[in-house]
Amino acid sequence: MAFLEKKQTKIEKKLNLSNLRLYLIVILAGIAIGIFVELIQGNYIPKRYYDTEDILVNSIGTIFGGLGYTLIGRKLV
Repeated sequence: MAFLEKKQTKIEKKLNLSNLRLYLIVILAGIAIGIFVELIQGNYIPKRYYDTEDILVNSIGTIFGGLGYTLIGRKLV
């Protein structure tokens, strides 16, 4: 039955799907912080405005940052 076992690719090994819940929490927290910053900026800082495009770009950056962290590795320096 060993032939039925699926070999893991390099990406699957690096992603470590057992930590998927943690990754989702971190990504959602990053998105929430980005939304919070935009709301503060739009409501309490003079001459600054709320922008939905900033929220979208910050969210995409958070997702790519989380993926990059998992694929590249934990120690960069």
